[in-house]
Amino acid sequence: MLRRALAASTLFCFVLCGSAASADESGDEKVEPDFAHNGTYLQAGGTNAIEVFRDLGPLSAESAEGFNLRWGRRSNERIAIEGQFEWLNDFVLSGPGGGSGSFDTFALSVNAKVFALTGRVQPYALLGMGTLITSGPATSDVGFMGRLGAGLDVWVTEALAISLEAGYVLPSGRTRNFDHVAVAWSFVYRFASEEEDY
Repeated sequence: MLRRALAASTLFCFVLCGSAASADESGDEKVEPDFAHNGTYLQAGGTNAIEVFRDLGPLSAESAEGFNLRWGRRSNERIAIEGQFEWLNDFVLSGPGGGSGSFDTFALSVNAKVFALTGRVQPYALLGMGTLITSGPATSDVGFMGRLGAGLDVWVTEALAISLEAGYVLPSGRTRNFDHVAVAWSFVYRFASEEEDY
């Protein structure tokens, strides 16, 4: 079910990007695009998480997948601040005797992005902090977390971009054993400011 939903959202976003690009090309007046202007944006996509769990003893772990959702604002051409929600479904812990249990994670964080370039292709570094919640038969806890990552935005138009990102999630407290690397792909839609119209 999750993979079907992600595939459907991917197809929808590609159609949306294609429509927007066609609309841009149909304009008569050629204007130099500004891919780094200020604005509020919405970002959504899928996540594959690679477990880097610690101190599990005889247990073994399997990675998980899920989705991420972000709402943010680019305050200038180099810096953006965003809130992020990320759900990862079904990390599996297995014991040597064949028994197993699973849990989901819910991450809420505030991130800062710093962009190295401001053209159509924009690599960036990310630093965030927030809360990690684990929920399931295997474990149910809440702890503080940090997120350190790097990514790449590729702008199809001034409003629409495709984003790839890898981030290391470092929890603490009661969730401290559940480090993981979150590899995310997503689509970004940046809303027009009051002074601009796409």
